[in-house]
Amino acid sequence: MENQNIKSRLEEIRIEIRAERISQGEIHELQSLAEHIDKNDVELLEWAGVDEFEEDEKDYTLGDNHTDYTINDIAINKKIREEDLFEYEIIHRESFIDELIGWIAEAQRGGRSDAMVMKEDLKFLFTIEDEYIFSSVSTNNYVCKSDDEFNEICEELLVLNNYLK
Repeated sequence: MENQNIKSRLEEIRIEIRAERISQGEIHELQSLAEHIDKNDVELLEWAGVDEFEEDEKDYTLGDNHTDYTINDIAINKKIREEDLFEYEIIHRESFIDELIGWIAEAQRGGRSDAMVMKEDLKFLFTIEDEYIFSSVSTNNYVCKSDDEFNEICEELLVLNNYLK
């Protein structure tokens, strides 16, 4: 089927979906045309049974299992954090905020100039909602789920974690 005919056929199937009269045969046909559906066309992709995420796109979740930090419930080896083997570590945002408040108070009593930097970090941490985030071990950089590099960091950390098993 040529490209224009495929687009026309997809629109005909969309009409059948919206009219709630799509047949099993049309669903099967839609599935066979899935590669031609625009990646942002949620309606047709859903009816074609295409997963919400592409194969190379993962939905990672940070957390803990009461003893270890986790990515998608995979425990991250403590050695990575203890020996600074990776640029980022997983932190519990609210607990870190509490620590940061204490550090700011100590820095201000000691007249240290890094109190201002810590205050800026604190302000930023209050603007995000993620329970767990990545914190750089060498800079004041934080990465949350909505950041572009989040998935890449998760994947790299999981590879290192797997290597250390």
